[in-house]
Amino acid sequence: YAYVIVNTTTGNITGISASANLTNSTTYAGGTYAVYGLSYSNTITTLNTYVGGSLTALITNIFANPGSFCANFSKNLVTVIITSPVPTSFLGLTARKEGSKALLNWKTASEQNSDHFNVQRSADGINFTNNIGRTSAAGSSTVEKNYNFTDYAPVPNLNYFRVEEVDIDGTTTISNTVVLSFGKNGLMQIYPNPANDMLNVDYNSNVSGVLTLHVIDSKGALVGMRNISVTAGRSLNSLNVSKLANGIYLLRYIEPTGQSSSIKFIKK
Repeated sequence: YAYVIVNTTTGNITGISASANLTNSTTYAGGTYAVYGLSYSNTITTLNTYVGGSLTALITNIFANPGSFCANFSKNLVTVIITSPVPTSFLGLTARKEGSKALLNWKTASEQNSDHFNVQRSADGINFTNNIGRTSAAGSSTVEKNYNFTDYAPVPNLNYFRVEEVDIDGTTTISNTVVLSFGKNGLMQIYPNPANDMLNVDYNSNVSGVLTLHVIDSKGALVGMRNISVTAGRSLNSLNVSKLANGIYLLRYIEPTGQSSSIKFIKK
């Protein structure tokens, strides 16, 4: 005895098995199925050849060739409706610059059978061929989940980012796309860090103009400011931090283009 499982949309046989188990989502995707009973002779070894074909072909062979195909097909059926898993619901991907790094954050409202996230980057916002990172997913969740990733090596100029969620069965869901702009050669480096007296500021600019530096303490107060005229290319300057109290500070710099970023440093 076997069960004949038919996709009612196509009319084709999806499976013939001794157990009417439709839990394999790869074989039985979301949809409506009709399950019939079939009694047959053990001498019949060709049943599986009907899988993928129409139910009509099987029934015709049973009634047209009773001598060579000894079987009894039941007209009674059980209808099974399989609902597709709810895909991962993104609440949005955000990105911000921190020095020469890109900090990415995203949230999901719910997840079902999620396996992992691929972080993707593109130079044109169209061709996302570069997976720059991978983060494990929650699997199944009905509560908000938070994820993050740091790109330590963004490319010069525009960087487009998106996140691809991959389910256990290979199904994918794509987040929104965000973009950050980085100058050439890593923009800015500061050293030594920690600093005692002088903090060196090594900056690369694509254009000439004014570079504005703000020193902000751990309470968010502005404790120092300096405007520096820079030309296109590399410029090296120093900040006197000897009078600052020991602690963690934020060096916020506003580029000639108007873009701003921040770098943390420690005063010892």
